[in-house]
Amino acid sequence: MYCLKLSITAIICFTFNFNITEAFCQNSTKLDSLLFSLENATHDTMRIDLMNEISESYRKENSQKAEDYALKAMQLSEKIGYQRGLADSYKLIGTQLIHKSDYSKATEYLEKSIGIYKELGIYLEISVCYRRIGLTHVYQSNFSTAIEYYNKALIIDEQLDNMKGVADCFNDMGVIYNYMGDHTKSIEYQQKSLEVCKQLNDKQAISSRLINLGASYDDQSDYTRAIECYMEALNIKVELNDKRGISMCYNNIGEVCNDKGDYALAIGYYEKSLSIDTELDDKEGISISLINIGNIHSKQQSVNTALEYYEKSLKIAEQIGNKRIVTNNLNNIGESLIALGEVQKAKVTFGQSIKLSTEIAEKSEVTRSIVGMGEVFMSLHNYLGAIGEYKKASELHKELGEKGKMATDAIKIGNAWMALGNSSKAIESCLEGLKIAQETGSKENVRMASEILSIAYAQQNQFQKAYQYSVIFKQVHDSIFTIESKKQINLVENRFEIERNKQEIELQNTKLEKQEVEIKQQQIKQNALVGVVVGMILVAVLIIIGYLRIKKAKSIISHQMIQIEETNEELKQINEELKVTLEDNTIQKRQIEKKNKEITDSINYATYIQKAILPNEEKLKKLLPKHFVFSKPKNIISGDFYWTTEIKQQTILAVADCTGHGVPGAFMSMLGISLLNEIINKEGVSSVDEVLKRVRTEVIKALNQESKIGEQREGMDLGICSLDFNAMKLQFAGANTPLYIIRHNDIEPIEGTDRINLQDYSLYEIKGDKMPVALYGKMGNFRKTEIKIFKGDSLYMFSDGFADQFGGVEKKRLQYRPFKELLLANCEKPMEKQKAVLQEAFKSWQQDYEQIDDVLVMGALI
Repeated sequence: MYCLKLSITAIICFTFNFNITEAFCQNSTKLDSLLFSLENATHDTMRIDLMNEISESYRKENSQKAEDYALKAMQLSEKIGYQRGLADSYKLIGTQLIHKSDYSKATEYLEKSIGIYKELGIYLEISVCYRRIGLTHVYQSNFSTAIEYYNKALIIDEQLDNMKGVADCFNDMGVIYNYMGDHTKSIEYQQKSLEVCKQLNDKQAISSRLINLGASYDDQSDYTRAIECYMEALNIKVELNDKRGISMCYNNIGEVCNDKGDYALAIGYYEKSLSIDTELDDKEGISISLINIGNIHSKQQSVNTALEYYEKSLKIAEQIGNKRIVTNNLNNIGESLIALGEVQKAKVTFGQSIKLSTEIAEKSEVTRSIVGMGEVFMSLHNYLGAIGEYKKASELHKELGEKGKMATDAIKIGNAWMALGNSSKAIESCLEGLKIAQETGSKENVRMASEILSIAYAQQNQFQKAYQYSVIFKQVHDSIFTIESKKQINLVENRFEIERNKQEIELQNTKLEKQEVEIKQQQIKQNALVGVVVGMILVAVLIIIGYLRIKKAKSIISHQMIQIEETNEELKQINEELKVTLEDNTIQKRQIEKKNKEITDSINYATYIQKAILPNEEKLKKLLPKHFVFSKPKNIISGDFYWTTEIKQQTILAVADCTGHGVPGAFMSMLGISLLNEIINKEGVSSVDEVLKRVRTEVIKALNQESKIGEQREGMDLGICSLDFNAMKLQFAGANTPLYIIRHNDIEPIEGTDRINLQDYSLYEIKGDKMPVALYGKMGNFRKTEIKIFKGDSLYMFSDGFADQFGGVEKKRLQYRPFKELLLANCEKPMEKQKAVLQEAFKSWQQDYEQIDDVLVMGALI
């Protein structure tokens, strides 16, 4: 979603916004005076001047009335031939047409006004008209033409020594250069304007220039300077008691927090702005604040809540006829509908936005609508169509100098290429977007790009890079979407809701105090009358006293009844709020369930990738005709893996237990498989101890384990076995993992190993070294054990998940002794039967306890 800055609203009104600031504060009194003077005016010229002045006063608060009075002034001026009044009314009508986005007619009226002013020699007003014509070109994104008109106005103001006009021209030209993406010139001109305003000691103009300067710094992602400008402006606005200006500052500070990803702070400032706008009944400001608050909810995945804010804002924008805000809301609503899966409704909404934004030549909203259509195509699986729309949008964003949105476009194009299965183009596009995102400091774009890059590199078997970008994604994602952040946002919203209620209560208390004063005054009059009557008739006095006591008692009872009714209303309101809260919780529950489903789907997809890189059954049967693999991941995707290959007439078999389980363990397993392929298959290393050493070196390098030993423990336990069936010899090396061999007692025993017997068979344990494949306190060479093997020997390699599982009657770990006995007791059975026995034994031992780790057991018969 795109946030609206209230500074931009000020810039839209440009210099003539500042001319009415004082009028805005005192408008009601001034209007009453002007309307009274108009009723009593006797000369037509005076009536025309008053109607034009009333039009100017209504311009901000009631555009229709402003236009009506200007039209009346124009008609009367034409009737009596009053040229000055006609020029003024043309200028005011043109100004109202700008607000209606009818730029062609607005320019026509302003040109007529300039023609008359030239005849009359009123060059100060000509300068004002040039600026307003320039504004129509700004709205149509004809920035070069707009600059030409402002230069004309600047020349006139400098000749007339109109320093206020000079400052206004510098300001507006700075804003236009900002739109053009030339931030250096933008800041240069706005600083010139600020200097002139300081010379004039015009605090209102100084604060407004600081706001616009802050907006330019924000667009450059220079958030520190932006905040400095806004805070300085805020202090001045508070000093001047300019509530609308205070609201503007709060809104813009909120926008900086939003850009930085500090959503809790952002929504707090937006709520402050909305509170003031509501107090002032500034409908345009209310509409913009509602959009910005909706955008925060959208970024926090609360799409239904965001949609409610957008629809409220749209309704207000349509009421006041602000087409720019209408198009912004249509785009926001379209994006929300896509998020909710209502694609066809979104398509219609974006179509409406494209039509309206093209009509008013609002390029930024046209571009948003194009991006929205790209999202529609994505939802309809028309990925090439989506790429076409995103590329159109990127060209327009480049033209508008909007680097942050160019980054988003590139990432969206990368996502579409991923959907088409072209990971190479996806990586190229996402790297481009990530680079821009890192330059502009956009956390959201960094998050999206790193997520896609992680998956794309995994598909290309570049697992080190996949792991690298998955870490970046998780870090940025956690910094944005934390439960605590959402709690803070809810707390801020509640706090400001309470504050608004408090203000309403204070207002009611003020009214009650006023009523009490009036009642006391009435009582004084009544008491005076009673005093007179007392002097005349004592009985009458007693009657009146009794009457007053009854009246007071009734008043107390009536007051208590009112309090009871108010308490009942408050209880009803609390009940309604609780219902709304329950509804919100239900919506959030659905959203969480949806998010969990998306995450589960992603993990399920990752299992397909992991299975694709593990040895398939056909390959295993070719190398080890009689074998089994018992694999039981803890969380869908496993951190344990097995691997086999054939090199130099040797069959290599490896089993590993990676640090962690689930997605982190799976990434580590992909790294391990990638390294074994590189070291054994490509480089031809076949000595098992040397392979372990090389894998350890590459893991340390890949995971940047260069700090103090013991700080980083990511890595794996890995056993590697090399089988030479011609020479009937076996080589084994292990990192924190052993090899079990079961052999008939009639065959030559294996010396120097731990051994347990059961009937006709013995199990021999060939131990590995007590150090992992990772950075560790002990970093010596791995030991290689060579053993003669015989036909009928059974080999077993495994992770620690089976033996470490809690269960049984005593709720304890299974341990390795029972595991060995289980293997021995079933060693004469075929390999597939042994696998079934292990599965059933594990299930029986586990019972209802949670599985604590991934389980992997691999067996092979010589």
